[in-house]
Amino acid sequence: MIRRLSVLIMSTGLGLALVLAPTASSAADPQPNPVQKVLDSVGTLLSPKNVQLAAEAPEPPATDDDIPPNETENPVSPDHGSTRGLEVDVFGIPIAGANHDNATINDDDTSTADSTALSLLGQEIFGAHAASDGDNEDSFDLLAPLCLASGGTVCVSALYSYAYASNDGTTSEAYSESGILNACVGGTSIDPTAPCTGPISLGVTNSSAGAERDLSTGQTMAFANYIAADACVLADLLGCSIGADLLGSLGAADSGGALPAAARGSGFIDLALLGLVIPVFEFPVGLPLLGLGNLALNQGETYLGTNPNVAGTSQDALKLELLPLIGGPPLAFTGVGHTETLASNDGRNADDDDDDDADEDADEDADEDSDEDSDEDSDEDSDEDSDEDSDEDSDDDADADSDADDGDDSALPGTGGPSSALLALGMLGVGLGSATIAYGRRPRRLSEQG
Repeated sequence: MIRRLSVLIMSTGLGLALVLAPTASSAADPQPNPVQKVLDSVGTLLSPKNVQLAAEAPEPPATDDDIPPNETENPVSPDHGSTRGLEVDVFGIPIAGANHDNATINDDDTSTADSTALSLLGQEIFGAHAASDGDNEDSFDLLAPLCLASGGTVCVSALYSYAYASNDGTTSEAYSESGILNACVGGTSIDPTAPCTGPISLGVTNSSAGAERDLSTGQTMAFANYIAADACVLADLLGCSIGADLLGSLGAADSGGALPAAARGSGFIDLALLGLVIPVFEFPVGLPLLGLGNLALNQGETYLGTNPNVAGTSQDALKLELLPLIGGPPLAFTGVGHTETLASNDGRNADDDDDDDADEDADEDADEDSDEDSDEDSDEDSDEDSDEDSDEDSDDDADADSDADDGDDSALPGTGGPSSALLALGMLGVGLGSATIAYGRRPRRLSEQG
């Protein structure tokens, strides 16, 4: 009977202790995970800064010169200036291409420049390529030695390409140009890429494209220019005395600081006389070819948008489609003088200001927390001094209260007050039960056995 009673007392006490122990621990507020805090801090430090967000050409266009069924191709991010001087496709397969220039500022502020003077069946024959994080400059020119050998008197570039890209931490820029032929006679510069200073210049399919971004503000500018053929006689600082351009196209875009801006245009023929440019045929024209196709001249679109600021252009000097297929490419396609630009601004100054404000708020919160902790420490020190000045009985009572308060901060959570009392009773039950079992199992004296 004693052994059964002892087992019951010990089991009840042990069960009470086991139930109260985890309950007391879980009653405390969960403490922050220090590993997670470190990971969060590292993630904040490694998050990318000043990354330009990709922005597309806004729809609908700000201005639209398209004449149905023609539809101008929209520029696609990232920011760039580009040309496609000549395109010849059959059933959507590229047959020949010339003057394909692309100057790009990527979303991460790196820049690339690509220039293809001539391509056949989609494969580059003559070209140049550069990147801000690689080779910054590249060029190709079949007749470049002629310019140097003649001292600039006869300077001819043939099937030439030039590409340049850089990022110096302040500005990211890219530039590319290409051409079939560019000749200058009677000049003085030995640089074949320099403007002609001679009395006669002649060009066949020349193009250029560029883009530039201010890394502190995010403002981006881009341009593109193409001329199928040009001639100039007696050039001076004001321009050509006599000259002409055939199938020219251009575009420029500026994301701006406050508002974006863009301009574009193309012309079938432009004449030059005594430094004045006389446009002869620049208005858009659409000519259906009796169901056999469509001819589009001087058509394009301008794109402007805000939040974020975006500016862009897309212009075609000439597009000819023959036997268009429903839901597919035309039987034959020829494009001349396609230029496009896209420039955006992510407003990174505003983002930086927000980050600074957040940092200031965090510092203020930290200072307030520090002040509150200091005040609490001062109050505790004052209480301890008051306890030391009181009598011994008051010290005991104050110490008991202080121990209870300190327990809330440093001891196991939930082990004070009623929980501690119940836990003590449970452990006492374990002890009494164990003692009773020990008493019942002790060796009996000979006098007790009789």
